[in-house]
Amino acid sequence: MANISTNPPERKILIAEDSQSCTVLYEEILASAKAKIIKVSNGKDAIQACLEEPNISIAIIDIVLPAVNGIEVIRSISEMNKNIKIIAVSASASDLLRETCLKAGCNEFFSKPIDVGYFVHVVNLLLDKL
Repeated sequence: MANISTNPPERKILIAEDSQSCTVLYEEILASAKAKIIKVSNGKDAIQACLEEPNISIAIIDIVLPAVNGIEVIRSISEMNKNIKIIAVSASASDLLRETCLKAGCNEFFSKPIDVGYFVHVVNLLLDKL
């Protein structure tokens, strides 16, 4: 498995995912990033985490989340933090959903199961832009 670029410890990555197995996968992928990982399992907590931690670098947002859906989370956190990089993830691979996510404020869209190599590449690109 490819490694995520090593980054300063002040980097923070939010994972908003209600599937424990997906959360574990993201944590394993991001382990080499040397970033603080903030995990939440619903949309309401994702928005709250961004309020409490305004300098989150990257947010990985599942589209189907309890409490507040991922599209609304993306809209909310992209308004709160203009510098945050957002990766939307969904089990649906529709072009319409991808476009909706991009219009809501995400930088990249992945359908599940994710291509780990490409995911690592995208995370590295986004971290390099910070």
